[in-house]
Amino acid sequence: MRVIDEHARVQLVYRLYLDHDHLDFLPVAGADGKIHGYLQRQMFLAMLSRSKYSSELLLRPEVSVSTIMDPRVVLLEGTTPLAEAAEILMRRDDDIRFDPFVVTVDGEVYGVSSVRRVLDGLNQYLQADLNACLAAQRRLMQYDGFPESEAGSDQMFATFLAPLSGPGGDFVRVLRHGNDLTTALLFDVCGKGLKAATMVSVMGALFARYAEDVAEMDRQTHRERFPDLLRQMNSLTYELTPEEMYATGVALLIDRRRRIMLAFDYGHGFLWLRRDNRVFRLSPRSMDEHQVPFFGINPELTMEPRAYRLHPGDLLFCCSDGVVEARNQDKEEFGAARIAPALRSGASPDEVLAILRAAHANFRGNARLTDDRSMLCIAIE
Repeated sequence: MRVIDEHARVQLVYRLYLDHDHLDFLPVAGADGKIHGYLQRQMFLAMLSRSKYSSELLLRPEVSVSTIMDPRVVLLEGTTPLAEAAEILMRRDDDIRFDPFVVTVDGEVYGVSSVRRVLDGLNQYLQADLNACLAAQRRLMQYDGFPESEAGSDQMFATFLAPLSGPGGDFVRVLRHGNDLTTALLFDVCGKGLKAATMVSVMGALFARYAEDVAEMDRQTHRERFPDLLRQMNSLTYELTPEEMYATGVALLIDRRRRIMLAFDYGHGFLWLRRDNRVFRLSPRSMDEHQVPFFGINPELTMEPRAYRLHPGDLLFCCSDGVVEARNQDKEEFGAARIAPALRSGASPDEVLAILRAAHANFRGNARLTDDRSMLCIAIE
């Protein structure tokens, strides 16, 4: 890296730029050896090209670099965190905001870098964080891979999860408790990005803890404690995630022996029941108009479930709004009305999800997806 003295002649700079096509940025040092400013090729050539008199005046032997350098140089110690460096650089004046800067080590000039390299470095670490979050989601939801995955422990249920990109904001899990009880959760976090994915990770960790707790319970205790467990998960999610984050979704407790389902609807509403060849959309229990039903936004939320009597052969289906609200090239939504034909066509949970995925893809065509998608289907034997 070249450093030029502030008392050097502008003629020297001109020769350097002519002889070295790759040379763009020249730090300028004073008599004390410290960097006092900088020159940039584009800025220098612009000065020369203003008029024929400009070049004649600038290239006179007595004109020194100090008269044309830009003193607004930024020096950053090599140990400066990338996020802090980006903040400092973006505070510069508009006309120099994306100019290179000088990197020092222990106060000595080490090299020159650019805003682009800082942003690339930030993106590299952000991608590493996203990959770590993605790996955590895989483990928490017991999925083998993304972006599109299916998981199912037996023929009685099937789940599907497709984050929009990297780790997502949808959460879906099914847990069988012996042969009698099944717990199913499908949640869609409001928002996107790393904060939404982090909330999914918190919910997944809490659900994993819940799974350990219920493993030691008998069926009756599990039935009685399920609402309390949901309240605890909601309260902890509120404490462990940003204040503005929340999730909509459903939590289901299915007593297979008694064929009764308790449905806790957290402001979601995308829950269907197929019985024989008829499909019903199950409505949530009406709530106090002053109570916001979303998960993770009110630590004192108490959700009253709606109970349903199930029949052998019934099929339950739930999905996130990324499925229902997906649009095609004509800006038309897939909509809830297209769910029923797929539910009537599939003989098993796996078939239902396969039919729905195909119908969804055919409907969208080449239209771009804008949200995570998740689906859950459970058969009642």
